[in-house]
Amino acid sequence: MLGRTEQNILSEYNKKTDLYNKLEKKAYETIDEIIKKHGFFVMEISHRTKTSQSLEGKLNKKAGKYHNLTDITDLVGMRVICYFYDTVDQFANALRGVLKVDEKNSIDKRASLQATQFGYLSLHYICSFDDGSDISGIPFEIQIRTVMQHAWAEIEHDLGYKSQFGVPHVIRRDFSRLAGLLEIADKEFVAVRDNTKQYTEDVKRKIMEGNTADVLLDSFSFDTYIDTNKQFLNYVNDVLDATHVEIEKSYPESYILQLQWLGIESIQHLTELLEKNSELAKRIITDQINMYELDIVSTGMFLRYICHAELIRKHYNEVQIRRFFELTTTDPERVSKQVKHLLNDAEKYKDFC
Repeated sequence: MLGRTEQNILSEYNKKTDLYNKLEKKAYETIDEIIKKHGFFVMEISHRTKTSQSLEGKLNKKAGKYHNLTDITDLVGMRVICYFYDTVDQFANALRGVLKVDEKNSIDKRASLQATQFGYLSLHYICSFDDGSDISGIPFEIQIRTVMQHAWAEIEHDLGYKSQFGVPHVIRRDFSRLAGLLEIADKEFVAVRDNTKQYTEDVKRKIMEGNTADVLLDSFSFDTYIDTNKQFLNYVNDVLDATHVEIEKSYPESYILQLQWLGIESIQHLTELLEKNSELAKRIITDQINMYELDIVSTGMFLRYICHAELIRKHYNEVQIRRFFELTTTDPERVSKQVKHLLNDAEKYKDFC
C-alpha cells in the first residue's frame, strides 16, 4: 500500500504521461544528433519511459525516499552502447555541450568499485534540457557503456548477482577474473583500432609515394592501390579513352587469392605484374568491349585481364589454369568455360608472348 506522498507522485505522473513521452522522444533525437555530428561509432541507442506499474513498484519498494515527482531521475531512461572504451568519455564530453548535467546525481560507476570488488559498470548521467520548453528541467537518465560492459551487465543481471555481498568466495573469484578479462578486451579493441588506423595511413602514404617494397598485399593495400596508384590509373584511363566506356568502381578482393597464387605477395610485386602485362591486358579488354558492345566496365575487369595476361604470357598449362580459376569459382561447369576461354585467348594473342 502506497503512502499519501507516493500516491500523489504516482497520480501526478499518470497525468503527465504525454509530457514524459515527449521528453523521451526529444532525448533520443538529441542523442542521435550528437552521435551523427561527431561520427561516434555506437552499436545501439535504446530508450524507454517507465510505466505507471513500474513506478508504483519503485515507490512501494523505496517508500519515504521520494518527495516529489522530479526527485525520480530515471522515469525516462536512455542507453548508449559504444563499440570502443574511449568513445564513452568522448560521447559524455559532447553531451555536456548540449544538455544540462546534474553532476551531484551523475555517477561514473566505472570508478566506484574498490580494487577488491568485482563488477564492470558504466557511466550514468542525470540530464535535463534547459531550453525553456515544457520539458525543460525534467531529469532523465543516460547510461553510457561499451559492448563489453553491456554484456557484463546483462549476464550479471540474469545470474542475479548485484554485488559481492552474500556471493560465495569461489564465485567472486570467477566474477573478478571475468570482469578483468572484459576490461582488458575493451582496451585491446581500442589498441587494435588505433593500430589499424596507423597501418592504413602508413600504407596509403607509401603507395602514394611509390615506396611499396615492404607493403604486403591485403584488402586495404589492394583497395588503396586501385584508388591511387598512377600506373594502374593510367592503365585504366588508356582503355577508357580508346573505347569511350564508363567505369563502375568496385573492390574485387577475390582477386587477392588469384594474385597470391601467381606469386604476388606485395604491392611492389603487383606493380611489376602490371608493368609486364598492361599492354596485353589492354588489348584483351578493348577487344572484349568491342565484341560485346559494352557501355560500362567494372574495376574488376581490369584486374581480371592483368591476371589472364600473366597466365598467357608465361604459358601456363590447362591444369594450372584450372587450378587458378578454382580459387574463386566452385561451379565446375563455369570453371571449364573459363579455362576454354583463356586457352582460346592464349592462341589468339600468342604474338604478345
